Amino acid sequence: MRLPCHVNTCLQSKISLDLENHTKETQWNHSKSVILPARSILIQELPVLSKVHFSTIISDEHAAEISSWIDHRTTTYSSTNHPYEFQLILR
Repeated sequence: MRLPCHVNTCLQSKISLDLENHTKETQWNHSKSVILPARSILIQELPVLSKVHFSTIISDEHAAEISSWIDHRTTTYSSTNHPYEFQLILR
């Protein structure tokens, strides 16, 4: 079924008008979007921990020696820089 020419022209102009209105609405909605400010970066500095002797039973040198045994090292770790943290549990 074919529509008469004036109806076809009318429909085309209506479609064009709808498309144009939709485009304007879309552009208007995008221009109304809220632009948030840039995020501020929080740089948190940790407090410097004072060197507290961790045990009254073994010294830092003992902990370094035990760390060396665990890693099968022929040389001993330094007492200030061994890779393990020891926690003594007494029952």
